[in-house]
Amino acid sequence: MYAEGWGKTTDVGVVAVVDGQDAGACWMRLISGGDGLGYVDDATPQLGIALEPRYQHRGFGKPLMQAALTAAWEHGFRQVSLTVHPENPAISMYEACGFCKQGLRGSYHLMIAKSAA
Repeated sequence: MYAEGWGKTTDVGVVAVVDGQDAGACWMRLISGGDGLGYVDDATPQLGIALEPRYQHRGFGKPLMQAALTAAWEHGFRQVSLTVHPENPAISMYEACGFCKQGLRGSYHLMIAKSAA
């Protein structure tokens, strides 16, 4: 549900390219009706991020996520959500990008970043 039929007018994403190779992507989409662990409301897109294994833990995640959030704000979104397992070391990177813990969804942290606008 997070990528199926990609290309809707409310889908937003960026791709990291390193030395001419796709290294990863960060994307978000609106999913209405309460679906998805990161569901907040019908106006808040849920974010996903992935890096190819050889690009992980090398400093590419933060600028990738920052670029995606910039694209989200430019697209007019006021906030973005994600969920993350409590033991995932990426939590500190998410917090550095402006995400704040808002509660639990099952055993996952719900985190939200808000636009400064």
